[in-house]
Amino acid sequence: MLKRIDHVGMAVKNVDECVNFFQQVLNAKVGFRQSDEKNKVKVAFLEIGDGLVELLEGLDLTVGIGKFVAEHGEGPHHICFEVGNLEDSFSTIGKKGVELIDTKLKPGAYQKKIAFITKVNGTLIQFCEKIR
Repeated sequence: MLKRIDHVGMAVKNVDECVNFFQQVLNAKVGFRQSDEKNKVKVAFLEIGDGLVELLEGLDLTVGIGKFVAEHGEGPHHICFEVGNLEDSFSTIGKKGVELIDTKLKPGAYQKKIAFITKVNGTLIQFCEKIR
């Protein structure tokens, strides 16, 4: 089911400041940036080796990432595992009695389908599949 760790999501107050740090200090490359008004989030993916770090800034402090940062501060938000078949993996996890966070698959950033699966020890678990 799990192919690899795809990315780690970090909730931040300011994506641009974080991107500048990673680029200027650590020579990281930005692979993708997006401001999503519908979901009230600004996103940047940093390419680090064969993995990714997703920086997430909430555009509204009352929902989603903005609410998360307001309540918990900046820091790790989720870990995402790439799976071979997102629909099958999502279904299999549900049949094992795991209470799923998302009720359906959804389009994600960086040409991926995603689903938040569950929370383990305070960390959200997300699955993704590359859109082919």
